[in-house]
Amino acid sequence: MAAQAATNPALGSAAGFAVLAGTAASCTTSTITGKVGVDFTPPTTAGCNAQFAHAAFLASRSAFAGPRPGCTSTVGSTFPAASTNLGTGTYCTGAALTFTDQTLNLTSSGPWNFVIGAGFTTTNLKVVMADGGNPCNVFWWVGADATLTVNKPVSAPFQGTILGGGDITLTGSASDRTALTLTGHVWAKTAVTITNATIVGCTAAGVPGQGCEDENGDGGQTGHHTGQHADGDSEGCASEDSHQDSANHEVSAPAKVETHEVSVATKVETKSADKHASIVKTAVKATVKSKSDSENKSEGQNN
Repeated sequence: MAAQAATNPALGSAAGFAVLAGTAASCTTSTITGKVGVDFTPPTTAGCNAQFAHAAFLASRSAFAGPRPGCTSTVGSTFPAASTNLGTGTYCTGAALTFTDQTLNLTSSGPWNFVIGAGFTTTNLKVVMADGGNPCNVFWWVGADATLTVNKPVSAPFQGTILGGGDITLTGSASDRTALTLTGHVWAKTAVTITNATIVGCTAAGVPGQGCEDENGDGGQTGHHTGQHADGDSEGCASEDSHQDSANHEVSAPAKVETHEVSVATKVETKSADKHASIVKTAVKATVKSKSDSENKSEGQNN
């Protein structure tokens, strides 16, 4: 399908948020690299470690409302081929769009825009950056609910920002929560539900990585990551300016962060144990010396 140049929407203050939800958010056995924002107070969610982000939510709705790039190609409600190559452009359908066990290869440098008039449903869809393009230059406007499912433990990456007109539901494989890995933003008008999935948010600078606070002036590429991990632990990004510790958490590498934290804890514990052993050893020496002095004094008095 031939297509001409398209442009990215203006994201405003929403750009640093991996996830934005209007009415509810749930994150179960999933990892989210970036901030999670909601438009309700208190920002109580099921495992998402969210913050109240009214301005960012409004910015995401402005991006959804347009202006949208003009359509360069019109597509049907399904793609007939198992694998399809799509170059830079804007692909539009007035109906719902459905993919099942298919692959989209996004070629050239982008951007790529998909304007979907109704719902968006995928099962085991792979969206591949065939020429090494930037997934933060991929946008999906969805007029209703978006439901992405990976029901088997195979890699099914999804690229791009979903600008949802309703709910967004992402459900990955229970045996491999990296099978469904979305690189981009997940912004819903209403609820976001993420289960057994991995989200890698785009930075404010428009590249994959960390969506947390831009304390180092690098577009938010250094800071904390947030997410509900497989072991149930949530980390970081609870507020615009909060930190869980004084360590520097490298972006787009949650495993490194966790390893770093464990090694620090081990060092602290080791130092503490060494210190405790030293104190005990000193106390024993003092006790022995005191006893010896006491015995010597007693013998001197007897003489």
